[in-house]
Amino acid sequence: MRRVGDTTSRARAFAGRATTIAKGTSATQRLGIVAAGALAVTAPLGGFEKVVDVTTVRPLEPGHHITVGPFEVVVHKVVRIPSLEPAIRPVDGMQVLVVSTTVSNPGDSPAELTVLSNAMRVPEAAGVAPESPSGASGGRPKVIDLDDSTLPSELNPGLAENVLMTWMVPAAWDGTTVKVGFEELTWVEEDTTVHLSDRRWRDLDELAWSGDFPVEVRS
Repeated sequence: MRRVGDTTSRARAFAGRATTIAKGTSATQRLGIVAAGALAVTAPLGGFEKVVDVTTVRPLEPGHHITVGPFEVVVHKVVRIPSLEPAIRPVDGMQVLVVSTTVSNPGDSPAELTVLSNAMRVPEAAGVAPESPSGASGGRPKVIDLDDSTLPSELNPGLAENVLMTWMVPAAWDGTTVKVGFEELTWVEEDTTVHLSDRRWRDLDELAWSGDFPVEVRS
């Protein structure tokens, strides 16, 4: 995690790697997808009044806008890179798999980015480490702000951020494609189960969006 007082050289190093990842992404994509935020928002505090009835998995393609819980998301590309310091320093024998996205919050209340990262399907074919770079169990991605290498926890309403979803994978893995997927989320206004909270997004454990993405190699 980046601490206040990081040196300028380290910041520049990350900026260089971020530029490497962003290479080939259009200016329009990098600016975000705030305009898409007007879609589908109906509840007063960032929730949705209705949930899409998922009967089939919807295709996920580069550059397409999708809705995942409180967020509008565009997945741009998948990259593997030896390191993403200072945000990620892979252990020996590992590299970093990066899913480059733009995420916007079209609601009117802050939304926790863990809602989005928890909805991402782990790209198991890539040999994701049992623990994510952040140390969280279950292989959930570490979320990094592309612009400044910080580890954002939430996204304020009306804003968009260029966000990297990252995992550590074996350095020997040289796959050319990886499947990127998001699970369906539903808004729970009042929870009737025991010991669970009201007013939250619940994962339905159903794949809602999925697509095969080519893996670009960066150094």
